[in-house]
Amino acid sequence: MTTDLSTSAATDQATLDAFASLTEAALHATEFVQVAQQAMEVLQHHIPDLSVIFYQRQGEHLVALVVSDNVPAGAADVARAGLPVDLAAFADTIRRRQVTFVDAWNADEQEIPEARPYGAAAFFPYFQGEDLRYLLGIGSVRLQQWDKRTKTIFTAVGRSLDLAHQRLAASARQTLERQELGTFVAFTEAASQIGDVRTLTRLAISTLATLIPGSSSGFYEVRGDLIYALVLSDDVASDLAAVTRSGFPLETPSFARAFQTRSVAFFNQGDTAIKQVGPGEQYTTAAVFPIFREGVASAALAVGLQRRTQWSELDRNVIQAVGRSFSLLYDRISTTQLLQEQEAEAISRTRALEAFAELTNDLDMRLDPLRLIRRAQEIALSLLPQGYAAYFEPQGGLWRATSQVGSAGLPALQDAIDAGFPVGQTPTLDAAYERGEPYFIEVYAPDTDIDPEVAGHLAAAACLPVYIRQEFSGIFNVPLFQTKTWSAADRAVLISIVRSLGLALEGGQSLIQLAERSRELEQVNQELRAANDDLEAFTYSASHDLRTPIRHVMGFAELALTAYQKGKAELGEQHLGVVKQAAVRMTALIDGMLVLSRSGSQDLRWQPVDLNDVVTQARRDVETEFAGQPVRWNIADLPQVRGDRGMLQQVMTNLLSNAVKYSARREQSEVWVWAEALGAAWRVSVQDNGVGFDPKYTQKLFGIFQRLHTEREFEGTGVGLATVRRIVLKHGGQVFAESPDASGATFSFTLPKDGDM
Repeated sequence: MTTDLSTSAATDQATLDAFASLTEAALHATEFVQVAQQAMEVLQHHIPDLSVIFYQRQGEHLVALVVSDNVPAGAADVARAGLPVDLAAFADTIRRRQVTFVDAWNADEQEIPEARPYGAAAFFPYFQGEDLRYLLGIGSVRLQQWDKRTKTIFTAVGRSLDLAHQRLAASARQTLERQELGTFVAFTEAASQIGDVRTLTRLAISTLATLIPGSSSGFYEVRGDLIYALVLSDDVASDLAAVTRSGFPLETPSFARAFQTRSVAFFNQGDTAIKQVGPGEQYTTAAVFPIFREGVASAALAVGLQRRTQWSELDRNVIQAVGRSFSLLYDRISTTQLLQEQEAEAISRTRALEAFAELTNDLDMRLDPLRLIRRAQEIALSLLPQGYAAYFEPQGGLWRATSQVGSAGLPALQDAIDAGFPVGQTPTLDAAYERGEPYFIEVYAPDTDIDPEVAGHLAAAACLPVYIRQEFSGIFNVPLFQTKTWSAADRAVLISIVRSLGLALEGGQSLIQLAERSRELEQVNQELRAANDDLEAFTYSASHDLRTPIRHVMGFAELALTAYQKGKAELGEQHLGVVKQAAVRMTALIDGMLVLSRSGSQDLRWQPVDLNDVVTQARRDVETEFAGQPVRWNIADLPQVRGDRGMLQQVMTNLLSNAVKYSARREQSEVWVWAEALGAAWRVSVQDNGVGFDPKYTQKLFGIFQRLHTEREFEGTGVGLATVRRIVLKHGGQVFAESPDASGATFSFTLPKDGDM
């Protein structure tokens, strides 16, 4: 009896010593692995020959962080490499969530054959919430069965280690909570300064990733019966991102529950609601924060976890707080953007109405159906995001594009447009024709009409049928390169443009015969309008452009006189230099006005004119003018026409000179000259690789003294193109200018074929 009492006392003392020494060490530790190392030393001190391994859970494996020196090499290697968490050796311990002692250890049955030398083993688990985080394991080669003393000491050390784990976890939570509070405050302050939803969303996603490590987030907007992902975390799988960006049903359970309850919905592992969106295995844990505007579901902020089975209370609080702050700011920004959009829509309507007036009142345009259609296309594109416009007419079983404005984006798509689309096999165009009403597509599926590789860059479209005297004429098609929510204002403006186009085309048909009989009168009217424009420009120039050099002459002449009176001859010479420059500038402006005046008043001397000879002479003149600039000329064969040789020479020289001047900053200028037959007229074009111009200023180019570049950038008076326009109008033609991508420009003019040879 005395011996038993003595043994029990020794055991109690050893247990107390082990618990005390480990508790003391834990008080000064900052990391749990440091306490585990101390636990190993305490255990080996009190239980000789004991092997100790301390594991950390990493995903679905337990990886050894601490291994005692007496663990066999093979067993140590597999422990460090990681053992599956679902091995038989660990199953009972994890299930019971408490210390487990295994007597008569059978390494093969326990699925760790490298541990065959051991006769007994024991494990102590450490949980954080519902998740296993660490595992302390011991083994004995000497023993086949654990005695009471060893069990007591191991249990005491394990519990002491558990207390240390809880203390460190609590300390870490406090630190994390302070960091999270600071992060949330920083988010709120930064978000209050943001003025657009996408920037706000990216900030919210970044904040959630910081506050909830391992989380992925996304912002979704409701459009009709579908939800679309607008912004996603970078780590979201590409296949899931593609599915959510293309839209999924509003009744998807995870989102439907949040919208129905009008509060954040949390889903833990096993909830089928989180498996309704996206292919394959994705997130085991998810949360959806719904956002309402004026009582209607409009958006949602979603968060998902792949490696955790449930949300902690802290996670829930973070999502609630960030979601509420995000929702308030989203509503403010959306309201502001809505007001801005409404203002922009009002401006768009005004611009459209002005354009309608131009379409219906411009006699020249109404007499040229293709030009009328092209102008309507330009108006439509000016009001929409980047895209192109095509006008399709049914010809020989194909939808043929008779007019196009803007690039199709890919050469393959342009080839398909040029070749034509089969009528009855092109759903987008067929739908507008068969319905007889406008057809708007907010998210265009690339495989709708042709090979998706050809149309993969198209994202939205509008198709509107055009009628003339209630008879179908064609399809006004506007594909866009980004998705588009067609607002009521967008639809109204496009419908108005197309209706106006139909009326203008209808009126144009009625006017064509009359226009043919009154061509000479119309030409006189055009020249008169041009003269009036030039007169207005001259009046403006006389009061501004000419007055400026005059002020320079007067001001600097007076300064020069003062300088000479004071004996400062050098300063006087400088002032006289400015006077000279002003006089030269004034002379150039006056000469330009005289040239323009002569081109308008001079009678035409009609004769056969070979445009090839005209361009050859113009090229020689330009090469002399820009002797130091390398030029690559690309000149096609040109027709013979009837006109005034001298005036047409002036037209081509001006256009070629402009082409080289505005491409002079290139290492080599490139100039293309060609002609094409357009019905009853020739269209002659000159294209360069120069700086181009902003298309919205196209109408200003041919006005007198109208320049889009400063004198310092490119010399000139602004008379050359005005002279070109005046001469072409006298010949019964029209002038055009294009610079679709502001890189290079194309200037064209037409000459009636009834004047060619």
